Amino acid sequence: MDLSGCKNLDDNAFVNLYKAELPGAEEWMHPTHPGLKCLHTLKISNLNIGDYALLNLAKVAPNLESLEIAACKSFTDTGLE
Repeated sequence: MDLSGCKNLDDNAFVNLYKAELPGAEEWMHPTHPGLKCLHTLKISNLNIGDYALLNLAKVAPNLESLEIAACKSFTDTGLE
């Protein structure tokens, strides 16, 4: 997924992305919360996001193998650990 340069994305936008629901196929089925379990590559260069978005990403995208964060100036060493 390439979100690089999307200037309107911030930490709040990522929280909403993480909360995405998929409706059940039938009315009686509960919606599922898949998170980003199938995400393997994410490019978020030049975004105005901070440690909060990055820390939550680790929880909802357990299969993430490649993360591009060039020019994300709000990350701290703590968020990158």
